[in-house]
Amino acid sequence: MKPRVLKRDRDYKAALACVEHLMEQRSPDEAELKLWSLLVENYEEIHFPIDTPKAFQDVDSIAGSLGKNRTPVSIKKMSKGATTAIARTGCKGLNVPDRAKS
Repeated sequence: MKPRVLKRDRDYKAALACVEHLMEQRSPDEAELKLWSLLVENYEEIHFPIDTPKAFQDVDSIAGSLGKNRTPVSIKKMSKGATTAIARTGCKGLNVPDRAKS
């Protein structure tokens, strides 16, 4: 299969198989692996979106109620797999109260 935009589930599964095959090689072609990985990542972001964790939604809400327009980009970049500890750090950086329970 040649690399192309993944439009159907079967294209996605074939791309995953290509990534797996490349990962099993002793010295995979890094450019090809990167390309297939980006295609898979793009498909997953469209078809399997991950919601922003509640802790970050709370930080955005608190920042908005204090007149701050938006959460800093650096905090939003950390949103996948966020924990309460990371949210607390975001609150501290925004100078907003931490309402999370320990």
